[in-house]
Amino acid sequence: AEAKATWPKVLSEQISAVIVLLAAPATCEQIADNFKRKPVKQVQPVLEALEALGRAQLLGDIWELI
Repeated sequence: AEAKATWPKVLSEQISAVIVLLAAPATCEQIADNFKRKPVKQVQPVLEALEALGRAQLLGDIWELI
């Protein structure tokens, strides 16, 4: 299995990482699964911030870029 990335400590890097992963629509769980320790609780607020900024939307449980 491919080694998973560490969830970035810096917010701007977290946002960049999530945007890259949202090139394909995904659930919060699927995005978190790309990182060590599956940081769902850290990924969720980044997705919500992107939504607030008009960069992402939630359809059912699938997030996608706008």
